[in-house]
Amino acid sequence: MLSKVKIIFNLQLILNIIFFIYLVLSKNYIKINYIVFSIALLILIVSLFNPKIKIFKLSSNFLEIATLPFIFRYLASNFIQYLSSLNMISLPLIGCFSCLISFFINFPLVMVNYRKIDNWFLRLISVQALMISYELLAFPLIGNSIIDALLRYRIIDIISFFIIAILILKKWKINFRWNFTIVHMTITQALTVLLLLIFSIWIIGFNQFGNMGSNLSEAFFYWKDIIQSSLNINTTAFLKAITPSFMEEIERFFNISILLLATYKMKYKRWTATLGSAFIFSVGHWPNLLNHISLNDLSTQIITTFSMGCLFAVIYLCTGKLWLIIAIHFLNDLIGFSITSTSPYSLRLGILTSYYNGMLTSVLIFVLPLLASVLILSFKETRQLINNNIQKAIN
Repeated sequence: MLSKVKIIFNLQLILNIIFFIYLVLSKNYIKINYIVFSIALLILIVSLFNPKIKIFKLSSNFLEIATLPFIFRYLASNFIQYLSSLNMISLPLIGCFSCLISFFINFPLVMVNYRKIDNWFLRLISVQALMISYELLAFPLIGNSIIDALLRYRIIDIISFFIIAILILKKWKINFRWNFTIVHMTITQALTVLLLLIFSIWIIGFNQFGNMGSNLSEAFFYWKDIIQSSLNINTTAFLKAITPSFMEEIERFFNISILLLATYKMKYKRWTATLGSAFIFSVGHWPNLLNHISLNDLSTQIITTFSMGCLFAVIYLCTGKLWLIIAIHFLNDLIGFSITSTSPYSLRLGILTSYYNGMLTSVLIFVLPLLASVLILSFKETRQLINNNIQKAIN
């Protein structure tokens, strides 16, 4: 007998199949080619009938995990556009409906399919697919300021992803904690962690202001004049910074936890968790290609985010405080979104841009956090602290 969640999931598949066929026949909303449409439709049909043969069942489960979050959100956003085009329903009502769909769209999929995933590699893929589906497929704005703000700044997505994360972690028997209580920390360990946090704040400042300084002191640490003339912290910048800092650090917690559980018998599991989560974090920025960023700029971003990802992972492993890396990430993004493009510092080329074809800042942002992460993971005192925290996290 099917559970209520399974019935809802099957109903969702049927509705998606019907609307999918309508899109193809109407030819008004097609944004991708027919080959992609056919493959997506086939995945929906296979998911509905759930084949019993083992090899087909495994393939079906993998395809569902990797593609259904994208298919569901794509079709849902097109459905909202279709409702708006009818001019039969008020825009505020459509907006409320859009928020509800955006919030609940992935719950049946998670409750039915994600709970069955016991392979660590498939778990990593499933989290990535879910995360990127939120990033790639935004719901259309409808003209209501409040509802549009919830959708534009993805506030609905944050809440939805957070609740889904709790449900998935519970199904996978991974404890979600904002804060691990460290029973004992030596003076050396405490000082090292404090220096690590100070360094992380400095590297954020250097990341944002390094190319603006007219001299070495302005480039590396004297940022008072740059901040006063170039920063405009407002509500828009604040809201823009919330989503990536919150969702990406929840994702990092997923990846670190999964990798630690997969390698808990290995001696170098701290390295695997740090480097593996940083690699996933950096490669996860590929959707920026769709935002008209050049391949060269994307390559630089992937390299630097790998290094910063290592730093954030090490901070979490040292402190056990998820809220701390969310706050540090938020600070970095808030500054980035608050820099005005018309200030004198933003318009001129700083002293560091004259070295290595303007790449010196990017090279330092890659090398310094990576070097700090390697030292923390290798230093005996912090290595012991991290191993104790890992043991507590796994238990």
